[in-house]
Amino acid sequence: MKTINIIKYISILLAISLFTTSCEEDNITREQSPTVADDCSGVRFADEFSSNFEIDPDILAFDITLIREYSTEALSVPITLTDTSGYLTLPSDIAFAAGDTVLTFTIGVSASTPSAKNIGFELNIDESFVNPYLAGGSPVLVGSITVVKWNALGKAQFYDSFSFYSVIEVDLEQRDDDNSQYRISYPYTVGILTEAEWDNWIGGNTQEKITFKIAEDTLVTWDGFWYTNLLNGGNAGEDIKAYLPSSLSSTLEEDDLQSTIVTGEDGTISYFSLNPYFYVDGLGGWGLKPVYLGFPGFDLAGALEVEIFSE
Repeated sequence: MKTINIIKYISILLAISLFTTSCEEDNITREQSPTVADDCSGVRFADEFSSNFEIDPDILAFDITLIREYSTEALSVPITLTDTSGYLTLPSDIAFAAGDTVLTFTIGVSASTPSAKNIGFELNIDESFVNPYLAGGSPVLVGSITVVKWNALGKAQFYDSFSFYSVIEVDLEQRDDDNSQYRISYPYTVGILTEAEWDNWIGGNTQEKITFKIAEDTLVTWDGFWYTNLLNGGNAGEDIKAYLPSSLSSTLEEDDLQSTIVTGEDGTISYFSLNPYFYVDGLGGWGLKPVYLGFPGFDLAGALEVEIFSE
């Protein structure tokens, strides 16, 4: 009988313990999900805009794009700028016109902003205008600006043996505070890709400029990859990129050595001989393909025996 009573006693204690634990779990405070008003505009910063901006000292401003879900009425959007440097200025009113779902506004940059210095900032949209459940975009933009001057060098010739049938002319610039850096206007136009019969593969991501840097006197590098405006089979999200080989894989590091400068008899640069690795992230690629950038005064088209593209 004593044994039975002890078992009963233990069973009662266990039941009380489980009940207490259950109650404690039920009393846990959980953070409530944000409540969104039915007429919330769903304003956010657009996905496609970079948060890092290079500013031309002759154009001391840069643009930010907002999108919204509902467009019936005009709408002024309160945005807070956090900028400890004091070099940036927001417009006095940031407003969507009635019927518009996209708005681009301009942030001013002070003429006293130092050159080649990275300056951070943060933009926040007022919470009452934000719907956190919408896909795409963000109510916060954390970014930076750098004021950089580039000097125009004239027309250059660019040829991508993977993507083009012809040579295309581009604008070539050299960075004022670092003469090892060069950049070109974007060469992968719809026109030259159509000529090369890419057809429904055209429509990938693009960029405003492609920047190259001379390293160790004769080598040429670039940051990661550049976009070709091509999609693998025309499939959205499957961008064909021209990678610096080592950025794609450390096992390809030696292939970086194949991108070099070629100089003339007078020692000036005639052209860049580049060998990017053309690749689609997660799928595979076409390997290394020659790309050339002929400097002003050098007839790249003649040397390659390729026509110059004309729209």
